Amino acid sequence: MAARRRPECSGRTSFRDFALGLVLALSFAASGAWGQSAAQLPPASIVQLILEGQTLMALGKFDASMDRYKAAYWAVEKMREPGPRLYFRALVQLGIAGNLGGMQRYQDALKYADGAVAAISDPRIATAPLELRATIHHARGAILYSLGRRAEAQAMFQLALSEGDSDANAWLRAIAGPAARPRSATLEYGTDRPGLDIRNIALPAGTPEMCRDTCLAEPSCRAFTLVQPGIQGPDARCWLKHDVPPPKSCAWCVSGVVQ
Repeated sequence: MAARRRPECSGRTSFRDFALGLVLALSFAASGAWGQSAAQLPPASIVQLILEGQTLMALGKFDASMDRYKAAYWAVEKMREPGPRLYFRALVQLGIAGNLGGMQRYQDALKYADGAVAAISDPRIATAPLELRATIHHARGAILYSLGRRAEAQAMFQLALSEGDSDANAWLRAIAGPAARPRSATLEYGTDRPGLDIRNIALPAGTPEMCRDTCLAEPSCRAFTLVQPGIQGPDARCWLKHDVPPPKSCAWCVSGVVQ
């Protein structure tokens, strides 16, 4: 079961995958257009720190992930050219916001999401890729949703949708409720549903019910699997799914499908 991406901030702040922005940053760094003297670290090294932070965040290793993002942040702030500095700042702040969202520190996450929005809106930066703008607006919407600020979240998801983020539709439908009946899921003991992952989180005192409730709280989650402690680390691990994978027998797993 490999983590796919975070669609919201308890996961997707993880927000959307911002791999495209990293690819563009790498291409700029490789071209030498920004130069290695712009920062103590060359742009490619900053990108590597961001990628490591993203990978660790997907594994639920939030403290180690934050160390990578902090190192990237201080390197970015030493860049001399405002355009590259703002671009990388947006990437780093998006990653930090996702990390804090994964730890359910939504108020802190919002500050960094706001910083990412400010960076891509600064007139000194060349037009940011639409996909990156959509990712940041989606992330900020997910955080606002988690804080109960539904109207503001709706505006962010509508903006992300206009920028090509089709995943925003699920959030907009959830915000527009109370249309649908309450979501529920029956626990499937001894069952794994591998693949189609949004993200996974460690649950130190995890129970199947906690994993189920985490999934039910996320509009984009349609199924889940809890792996008992000692299999994928010392803690239980809850895997959230964006679709419904086929079941597979597993003695140490409990799964469920959202109805």
